[in-house]
Amino acid sequence: MQRIEEAARQRESEHNTRMQQLDRQQKIHQEESERRQKQLELEQYRIWLWTK
Repeated sequence: MQRIEEAARQRESEHNTRMQQLDRQQKIHQEESERRQKQLELEQYRIWLWTK
């Protein structure tokens, strides 16, 4: 019985670790996306300035 509980705790721990990794990857992806968006906006602003 104790072995089953240990295995269950192990699986839960691995699951939590995977979820944390996914969260980190998602956060990194979000930050990269926002950075690209800002760069695009800057580029568009530069082009707009040139056309004035």
